[in-house]
Amino acid sequence: MKKIKTSIVVSIIISVILATTLLAGITITICSKAVTAESNDKLQAMAKQYRNDMDSSFIQYESIVNMVAQYVKSSFDGDKILDTAYDKEYVQQLDEYVKNVDEQYNDDILSIYAYINPEKIKEIYGTRYTKGEYVDKHTEQDYLDYFTKSAQWQWYWQAVDAPVWIKPYYDSVTGVNCMTYAHPVFDSNDNLVAIVGMDIEFDVFDKLVKNVKVYDSGRASLVGVDQMYIVDSEHDVNEDLKSAGYTALSEEIQKKDDGIHKIKGKKGEEYMAFANLKNGFTLIISVPVSEVNGSS
Repeated sequence: MKKIKTSIVVSIIISVILATTLLAGITITICSKAVTAESNDKLQAMAKQYRNDMDSSFIQYESIVNMVAQYVKSSFDGDKILDTAYDKEYVQQLDEYVKNVDEQYNDDILSIYAYINPEKIKEIYGTRYTKGEYVDKHTEQDYLDYFTKSAQWQWYWQAVDAPVWIKPYYDSVTGVNCMTYAHPVFDSNDNLVAIVGMDIEFDVFDKLVKNVKVYDSGRASLVGVDQMYIVDSEHDVNEDLKSAGYTALSEEIQKKDDGIHKIKGKKGEEYMAFANLKNGFTLIISVPVSEVNGSS
């Protein structure tokens, strides 16, 4: 009888131990998932916040060009675009306006300019100011450069359909690396009559991204509409996300406005949170999994 009682007691004890172990395992799993979810939410929130900050910076620059574009749209008579005398007189008026804008914002921008559509008038009519100085771009060589689509006019050709941010490039006029925002101007019949552009030193955007602080060794990256790197401490501007080994992330960015991926890279597992900017660029925040989980 005692043996039976002992056997029952042992069975109960074993059952309790097994149940306790199972419950502990479930609790640990639930807690682990909760910690991971919390870490992911925190990282995504950081990416969105920094994205919003960068959006504000880009929008400030865009607003300057948009203002000049609106001025041209409201003051230029597209029906007279083939009238050389009218074009010359209008450019004098435009020059005064652009000069005033440059004087107001030249601490923030490198150059600002506006040109009447050379395709229509077969001439280079417009105005350009760089750090307060007028730059003459009306020579025969400028006209030739335009029609041969040389590097100096790529900003124009890329903006003939819609406003666009041009990726970083070396500007031979100023001798610095810069980025350009360009805005086309259409008349009431949707004919292209002019394009307004602005150059900003690339260092402005480089610092904007590199000043993002994430955990101990996390980093921020900025990629363009084509997913080519614009700013990154580990990849250069000749690489895109897919060539860098982030195919899944690349595909996700095309589907969603923001998100997070866990990726195994050269330095181990990383969380990569992304958030798309209004201008089509994407901010990516990369952090080692160990740092994120260790801080939770």
